[in-house]
Amino acid sequence: MGPALNRSRVVEIHRQLAELHRELADELSREDAGGDGMVDQYHSPLGKRKHLELVRDGVLRGYKPDRVHVFVEWAEIHSYLRSHPATPKLARGRPTVEPKEEPKDGPARIAKRIRAELGMRKRA
Repeated sequence: MGPALNRSRVVEIHRQLAELHRELADELSREDAGGDGMVDQYHSPLGKRKHLELVRDGVLRGYKPDRVHVFVEWAEIHSYLRSHPATPKLARGRPTVEPKEEPKDGPARIAKRIRAELGMRKRA
């Protein structure tokens, strides 16, 4: 027979693995959300003018740590974009394109699957 199983060591390894899986899922979620969570007007998917206009009008909450950059959280931009879909009229008669389904191996789905398998919830 082999050596006896050290149950306390197995429990500790399982805890460490669960924490690493949680960190992996959180990192994948952050990557899917656009990195560090903030974008300035020069890198905004809305374009510089629209980005600044929406902050000036109070539609998006902006942060201006210096005299040049106006940052907005990615989550706010994504929310704005989802609530303002393109219509055929705005698309100038071009056929609308259905949004692509996220690939089965995309970061968000991998993170969700890891959390589900481990019975975890996303951290706030």
